[in-house]
Amino acid sequence: MENTANDMELRAMAPLHEKILYAEKHKKNYDIYFSVQYDSKLSVTELDESLQFVMNEMEIFRYRVIQQGTQYFFCLDRNSHSAPFRSDRSLQSHKINVFQGDLLANYYIDEAANRIEFLMHHLIFDGESLYLFLDYVERAILQREQLSFTQYTLKPVSESNCGTKNPYHDQVERHANRSRQVLSLDRPVYAQGKISEQVNRSIISLAQKLRVTKFVVLLFVTALLARHQELVMGIVVSRKDKRDQADMIGNFTDVAPYLLQLDSNKSYMENAKKVFKDLFVAIEQSASLSYDAYRSIVGVRGFDCIVSYTKMTDLEQQSTLFSKLELGEYLVKYDNHIQFNEYHDHLAWEMRYDNSQMQVIHAELEKMILELDQIDLTAEIPLDPSDQVDHNTPIKKEQLSETTAQKGEIGARSVDLLFDPYEEHVNIFDSGISSFEIANIITEVHEKFGVTLSYSDMYATQTIRELKDLIVSRLQDQSYKEALQQSHTGQVVQAGQYYVCPSFMKAIFIDSFRFVDSRMYDVVYAYRLTEEAKEKVEKLKHAIEQVVMNNDVFFTTFTYEEGEVIGLIQSDRWMDLEIITVNELADMNHIPRNLQILGTQKLWEMKLIHIRATDEIYFYVHMHHMIVDHMAIAILLQQISMNYQNLTPDYTQYGQIASYYELAKDQAIKAWTCLVPQQNYPNIGKPLLASGRYTHHAFRLSPMTCSFPDMERALLTFITRALAPFFDHQKGYIGAVYHGRVVPNANHVIQSFARVLPIFFDVSNDEILQTSLRTAHQHQGVSIYDLNESGLMLEYPRIVYQTLYENVEQMTLFDHTIEFEGQSKFQIFMNLHLRADAWQFSLYIDSTMYDPKEVNAIVAAMGEGLLQMDPGLGELPYAQSNQ
Repeated sequence: MENTANDMELRAMAPLHEKILYAEKHKKNYDIYFSVQYDSKLSVTELDESLQFVMNEMEIFRYRVIQQGTQYFFCLDRNSHSAPFRSDRSLQSHKINVFQGDLLANYYIDEAANRIEFLMHHLIFDGESLYLFLDYVERAILQREQLSFTQYTLKPVSESNCGTKNPYHDQVERHANRSRQVLSLDRPVYAQGKISEQVNRSIISLAQKLRVTKFVVLLFVTALLARHQELVMGIVVSRKDKRDQADMIGNFTDVAPYLLQLDSNKSYMENAKKVFKDLFVAIEQSASLSYDAYRSIVGVRGFDCIVSYTKMTDLEQQSTLFSKLELGEYLVKYDNHIQFNEYHDHLAWEMRYDNSQMQVIHAELEKMILELDQIDLTAEIPLDPSDQVDHNTPIKKEQLSETTAQKGEIGARSVDLLFDPYEEHVNIFDSGISSFEIANIITEVHEKFGVTLSYSDMYATQTIRELKDLIVSRLQDQSYKEALQQSHTGQVVQAGQYYVCPSFMKAIFIDSFRFVDSRMYDVVYAYRLTEEAKEKVEKLKHAIEQVVMNNDVFFTTFTYEEGEVIGLIQSDRWMDLEIITVNELADMNHIPRNLQILGTQKLWEMKLIHIRATDEIYFYVHMHHMIVDHMAIAILLQQISMNYQNLTPDYTQYGQIASYYELAKDQAIKAWTCLVPQQNYPNIGKPLLASGRYTHHAFRLSPMTCSFPDMERALLTFITRALAPFFDHQKGYIGAVYHGRVVPNANHVIQSFARVLPIFFDVSNDEILQTSLRTAHQHQGVSIYDLNESGLMLEYPRIVYQTLYENVEQMTLFDHTIEFEGQSKFQIFMNLHLRADAWQFSLYIDSTMYDPKEVNAIVAAMGEGLLQMDPGLGELPYAQSNQ
């Protein structure tokens, strides 16, 4: 950085800026045009002032490009705070001339149409900046006094790595400069389209089968269509570090040289995994390249193609003032470019190309995806035998060490950034980190470094420092394997022996390790046998054994791989139901509970228990919440009853309906994204994790004769109005539990489907709660994880409500149910149990988080609200504690 005599400050360009300038010199166009509708209630003066305020406060909008000698710099006039950003005419046909010192940011207000046009240059603006910029403008209009700005900076590159190439880059360079005959077209072709729903489903299916991302599926298919063993691709990536650059507007977009290699001696699945790993190696290895080193690698010939993938945000869900975002026409930024845009409800693509190879990709892309989804992915891939990998220049031993050391250094630096918010000496499960954050860390570690962490790894490490060291050591070990061109695929699961679990199971799986020594997720019941069942207890025993052995869930081990909970199904299964005797009914409370999530998993146990004092027999069921919920218990009892009566139950496994759930989830997300601008609705409660220790208060309600939706709406209206003033909020959201069995045959599956969904409320607008409840009921095929992946960014609810119906079973086998007390998983949990004679509303409040005064205030407010529903309300004469 230097200051000129006239107070113009010069700022050096990064290699990613130099690449854009080079392209502009070669007749490419890096202008970014877009327009939005603004709220008609806004005056033009108010809008213009806010735009000028934001754009003058953000230094990057005041940049111009100047040349000194042979170098180009960004130039900022420190004394000017009123740059002429506003144009008096439409910007649609305008071109920013960066080499003549034009401003790099412009806007035009079309008052007649209530639209704003923007023209930004890619040197200072990227796709993520678009939504961030509009958010800054909106906040400047609504709450300017609270607005602060983070100025644009790029991360410095380590001097030891700056500008250097390594053996990986040399390998890319050799392939980039090889000769290959590709037929040129008479003129460049531009095309755009939308991936069909059927093909989109196949992309999702392939991502699950191959254990890679959707983007990698598209990369893999592109390579297969090219029918060569090597392709030198440019992958458009973001260099933004979300840890401390999340609020920065600017350009973080870069092109990473990527050598995509396929091996005809390996299967589709093995090749896809290698494509996935090599992609992140390429992104990491290219982060520190100087512009000259980049040009040397790419060479004169350039890339076979450029591929980019962008997740698009739904502006209407983010903004209350702006809508109807329209992007400008496709501009030529690269030769032979494929752009994929992922929207909340579809996947779109754009292509520009000038050769026959890309023409084949254009014509055959969707067809290849459908075909790939139908074939055996363990088969070897057919490739052009004339296009062999060059093994004539093997990596030398000293180069191997250099590669490992360089990647280890990059990895260590990135791992430090990943754990920057946490103190190194603290155990990860004692650090206050949420389940969502743990899942994100494991996913990020895998996506950024190709390192897979198990929850056993996380539990075994004593401190954050040890966990970081473990990641770096595995990263270095993988560097060694990758340098030797070995594919580390881990355990191979044969088709049909595993399935991807629903996303909502991530929270249960993660918290099972946080509360590994507690009974947080224990589900325990005892069912008293009728006299008929007692007389034929051996027949009942046989029925239970048959039902258990015919349900995969009881012979499934759950693990966490590549950001998903995976169920591994055992082929060998046997059960011999144990019959034990105890003296008194109360002795059942002292039966050892030996479920285990660590090591060799044990997720269930069942027994027949004879009570000597009363000569009664109980069917005792103890299971982990990962494999059963309230409805699954009812299905289990129903199947046992059918088997006992010599009827064949409809045994349906989750793996059989998993694909239908993907469709249901996609449809549900469309409805949820149209619901409420959730960023204006806080997650009410205290920003702490539940301990599992609570006080329990219960109220008896008279059964209501209105419909369930009317009853639920009335009850949650009173609940939210009672809680809102306590937490000093007029609006926000809590959680509600839904069964989630939304596809055919789900009602026959023994597995946990229950999920918590957000319920939004506004005490001044009852319609918000009513719409939220209706959406949750009608579209409960999603989880909060799915909603977050679609861009909603919700926290897991701290306060949760649940309605439970009493299981009404025929009295053939069981005539009385005992439910053993569990532990609350939330800081405030409300449970309405609908029984035939009376309804019971239970309130569980975390006693480590809320002091007695606060507990009494919440109970009193809740009681007053419930009293409005039922004048005959009675608080049951006890308040229990599990401490």
